[in-house]
Amino acid sequence: MIKRTLLLISILTILMSINSCDQVEQKYLNFNKAKQDELFRKGWIPNEFTFESMTNICQHTNLDLNTCFFQFNLSSIDLNSLEAYMTPTNILFENPRSISLSKKLPDKINKLDHYFFIDKRIPDTLFVAIDRSEKLIYGWRK
Repeated sequence: MIKRTLLLISILTILMSINSCDQVEQKYLNFNKAKQDELFRKGWIPNEFTFESMTNICQHTNLDLNTCFFQFNLSSIDLNSLEAYMTPTNILFENPRSISLSKKLPDKINKLDHYFFIDKRIPDTLFVAIDRSEKLIYGWRK
């Protein structure tokens, strides 16, 4: 009886850990392709962050844990417009729970300027880092 109970607990633990790994990765060459696939309707990237100049869009989400990470390139003009929505912060990047990213990415992101944005639609805080030399935006929800 004890062995059967331990086996059942082990199986349930494995099943629960598999279920919490609902990670989705989506990649798009540009704004129009992402819009066609209704990426922006899902709300992970706030409307205030969507511009027609967006390229190289990559979004990782974990639906079970409600976490995400995204990155995209933006024109200089739109990059300046985006900064108006954000507040500077000293909070450094922490990999969102259960999202697999490159091991080098945290060091790269933590050398950049950091901001936060309060998304009033969800209500949630989005953290952002900007690489001005590459015109690259990184965003994450913990």
